[in-house]
Amino acid sequence: APLGGSVTYTTNDAELINPDIRPDDLKESQKNAQQVIDRAVTLVVGDERVPVEPKEVGQWLQFSYEEKAATIGLNADKVAASLDALVGAKVAITPGKSTVALYDGNEVSRVDGPAVRAVDAGAMTTQLQQALTAEGSSTPAVPVVTRAVPPTVTYTRDYSKTQTGLQAYVRHLGADFDIRVSVQQLGGPGWSVGARQNEQAISASTYKLFVAIYVLRQIAENKASYDDQISGMSTRACLDKMIINSDNPCAEAFLAKFDAKKVSEFFWSNGYSRGTSMFFSDGLARTTTADLNKAVIELEQGKILSGEGRSLLLDLMGRQVYRSGVPAGTSAGVKNKVGFMNGYLNDAAIVSHPRGTYAISIITKGESWGKIAEATRQIESLMYP
Repeated sequence: APLGGSVTYTTNDAELINPDIRPDDLKESQKNAQQVIDRAVTLVVGDERVPVEPKEVGQWLQFSYEEKAATIGLNADKVAASLDALVGAKVAITPGKSTVALYDGNEVSRVDGPAVRAVDAGAMTTQLQQALTAEGSSTPAVPVVTRAVPPTVTYTRDYSKTQTGLQAYVRHLGADFDIRVSVQQLGGPGWSVGARQNEQAISASTYKLFVAIYVLRQIAENKASYDDQISGMSTRACLDKMIINSDNPCAEAFLAKFDAKKVSEFFWSNGYSRGTSMFFSDGLARTTTADLNKAVIELEQGKILSGEGRSLLLDLMGRQVYRSGVPAGTSAGVKNKVGFMNGYLNDAAIVSHPRGTYAISIITKGESWGKIAEATRQIESLMYP
């Protein structure tokens, strides 16, 4: 039956909630709901009275059933929307804003703005329900209750051109964004900083860097050859495609041929994180920025791979086609491997800056290549002002 011209309440609706509801219970619920709607309500804001149309009240109603008895309640979300439209502007104070200045992550000054005042929708829902369902027939007048809302906070950040400042910046990346990062200077002062660097995440195609290192070691140890056929081409051609174009079939074929578990165990035995860097769990490779940075550093320094294999892999990384991350954030030469899948954008790189070579690995989720480039620029500006 229509209630107040806005609510339709039928036997079928009740049966969906509780098939044991009796028709007489439904009629009684409809009668009670109509009485609530007919009473309407008036909101009181200071000296002003704001009437609420019965149709609006009808939109608030919701029913619950326990032991075949129907109870009328109010939908808090619908009440909040109505209050905002009817009296929100009458009680609100212009949102305040506080400004906090940080230097190397530490607060150095603060200017507090005023608190915001807004309708307390939760308290109002309770009061309106009590007023509308109370005994009597008069139209209830309900004073509008407000609550204080803290002002929004805007931060200004500045960093010293020191390792402390650099650490504060990457900590900000890890705290305020879904970003994990590792940075290591390979010369000069040797600064090393990180944020969430040991946190496991989906590696996406950065795992192909590990695969390439393993395959090239097998070749260096005469356990495989550049001419071996893999995925319908030579191992050399497959390595090229896997790194330059981030080809998936080649990487998967290499893992199948050499045993993904053995690849993981090789890196674990060489000091990489057991249980965090792996290439066979749930079909998704996982790693950390700490392990990615370790890989590119040991590659650059000839520790994990040397000779012809090292030179080949670094050359391929310098020619890989995805350049919107770390390479876009520096004018220096970059040899890197990216990965992207399921919202992850990752980059692991060796950057040959004129003031010093450094390694940087970034794993992000829900961010952009532009954010990775921006982080690279800021990191460089702090290391090499």
